[in-house]
Amino acid sequence: MRDTLAGQPAVFMDAIDSTNAEAQRRIRAGALAAPLWFVACRQEKGKGRHGRAWHSPEGNLYASLATPAPAAPLAAAQTSFAVAIALAETLERQGAPAIACKWPNDVLCCGRKLAGILLERVSDPQGQPWLIVGIGVNIASAPADDAVTWPAIALADLDVAASDAGALAESLAQRLAHWRARLAREGFAPLRAAWMQRAYGMGTRTRVKRGDGVIEGQFLGLDETGAARLRLDSGPETLVHAGEIMFARAKDA
Repeated sequence: MRDTLAGQPAVFMDAIDSTNAEAQRRIRAGALAAPLWFVACRQEKGKGRHGRAWHSPEGNLYASLATPAPAAPLAAAQTSFAVAIALAETLERQGAPAIACKWPNDVLCCGRKLAGILLERVSDPQGQPWLIVGIGVNIASAPADDAVTWPAIALADLDVAASDAGALAESLAQRLAHWRARLAREGFAPLRAAWMQRAYGMGTRTRVKRGDGVIEGQFLGLDETGAARLRLDSGPETLVHAGEIMFARAKDA
């Protein structure tokens, strides 16, 4: 039975409530000493950002990587972009067309959501912070448009070679290891360049939900740290470090 992904230990499960939740339980129990992948065929209570449910039937990819968190909080946040580019490259190699990265952590195909990322930070009993990188990819199916805030798509909807979740997970883990190593070695600049080449919504008018309300303006991409650049309707440029960008395609825009 397979027990690694890209040379890293991995746990493969038929079903689980959530791969992120399983990673949290093991970290909080002090059961992890090194990075570990969790991969499930289906999730009973899959979760996305902002507490939303993640459609998780059998046939798609549901995976989480639990890894000691980088010492610098900014490096932990930038891991999301490494995952996005690893996903983009993996899906492009599958033949998926028009792959784009939507800030902060969605991967789109033909303007529809093909994959999502959820980062969570948890501490073990010794106070050591861990980063959980949750990943979902629509392979066999995608939720109906009326069930999500952004229209979705699956690889099965495209004219591309069929892929199983295990093979996709292996390719993804390899690309993620590559980009995490580059981030640690070279900083954010190469990752930013790769993300900007695939940036969704460049130059378009958008709204951003933040803790202090909603702001509107033109999306200008990433700054040198990964924050979203937004030219406000009133003229000046501002940076968004956390929030939810709502482009015109989204149902709640």
